[in-house]
Amino acid sequence: MKYALIAFTLLASACTTVSGDGNSSAPSGGERKEIVGLEEMSLEYIQTSWGTPDSNVPAGEGRTVRFKNIRTEEEDPITEKIEIKICDIRLDINKAQLVQSWQYETCRLRSTK
Repeated sequence: MKYALIAFTLLASACTTVSGDGNSSAPSGGERKEIVGLEEMSLEYIQTSWGTPDSNVPAGEGRTVRFKNIRTEEEDPITEKIEIKICDIRLDINKAQLVQSWQYETCRLRSTK
């Protein structure tokens, strides 16, 4: 059982590092890939893909954390065109270090396919 847990942990961390850009934080002009389903996700897990937050300040019982340069893709169901945007995102983290709520703040259109 102990070995199964270790194997699962290694597999999970290998999967999470593949989805990120591999940097501790996004360099100037760099991008972080969007993570789907942020509600109730741990900050520690998010940092395996996005690295160190660009801003991390106390807020009430938890923290407000901001990451910059998140790449998002939205498809128009009628035209089937895909808009690629680079956004900043704010995460409200509770005292258990889980995402309580989140929202995109500033988004810039990068391209359309």
